Amino acid sequence: MSIVQSVKRNAQIRGRQTATMFGERSRTWLEFRERVARLAGGLNALGVGANDRVAILALNSDRYLEAYVAVPWAGGAVVPLNIRWAEAENAYALNDSEATVLLVDDAFLKQVNALKQQVGSLRAVVHMGDAARPGGLIGHDALIERHPPLRV
Repeated sequence: MSIVQSVKRNAQIRGRQTATMFGERSRTWLEFRERVARLAGGLNALGVGANDRVAILALNSDRYLEAYVAVPWAGGAVVPLNIRWAEAENAYALNDSEATVLLVDDAFLKQVNALKQQVGSLRAVVHMGDAARPGGLIGHDALIERHPPLRV
């Protein structure tokens, strides 16, 4: 069973039960499935498709889990970056994987400009933090709000 199938099945069986909790945010399995499907649609709109690599540089959160499921839902492969790596190590991993999209939270915003300059394959950077979205980055929640759910 894939992670996508697991989320769909949990939404069927446990739809109104809590799926994620992070800080003040709490979402049911139905809400989680809808957000993941919409995020997958947003990733598709950014060009993510079969076998594209999407990197995540973030601390654990509900948004990290949404991204972790949405990437394969969109047809891509997740590249989780090590939060203890230095900027040069992250750049190496991004180049080696040929990641086309980077999802980053507030803790790692300082690395974004340098990574964008060092990684030629990056087409988009998505901010998945709680702070105000920096200019030039796409908002995680904006992708969810602006795109229809991807049905697979």
